Amino acid sequence: ELFLDTLLTLDPQFQRVYRWAGTMFIYRTGAVTRADVMRAIRFLERGTRAFPRDWELWFMLGTNYLFERSSLRLFLINGGYHVVRFTLMGAAFGLLG
Repeated sequence: ELFLDTLLTLDPQFQRVYRWAGTMFIYRTGAVTRADVMRAIRFLERGTRAFPRDWELWFMLGTNYLFERSSLRLFLINGGYHVVRFTLMGAAFGLLG
């Protein structure tokens, strides 16, 4: 995690790192803890701030909240928002392009 923080401090526009960090903490061998899920979410949230038009980061963030967090309240507040946001972005980009 310190390596990723350092890498993104040096180059906050290194877009691929946000996606990689958002998956590598969760989808790996061994037991995944709640802290691992929160690390992935933290990097994805950071990525959506750096790249607000990147629908894939919003999708990953929304699905992490939906499938990896067990709290319905958190899904409704956070996951629902992110899922709706990437859906609207996809529709808008589809209409424009």
